[in-house]
Amino acid sequence: IKESDNFEFTAVCDLYDKRLKEAQDITGGKPYQRHQDLLAASDVDYVLIATPEHRHFDVAMDAIKAGKHI
Repeated sequence: IKESDNFEFTAVCDLYDKRLKEAQDITGGKPYQRHQDLLAASDVDYVLIATPEHRHFDVAMDAIKAGKHI
């Protein structure tokens, strides 16, 4: 993805250890359990939010406040 689409996973986030580890293994991204910590990372420019609907709004608003593209 890095060369073909100019895109690189730098971080992944999940509350559950098993899914977090799997996402890290697949992407090579730095693992975070708290989205707030991920949003504070200076090497994160864009976030893809894949949360249940009841959590999506809060995470999206936090991303906007952190100056990240969604």
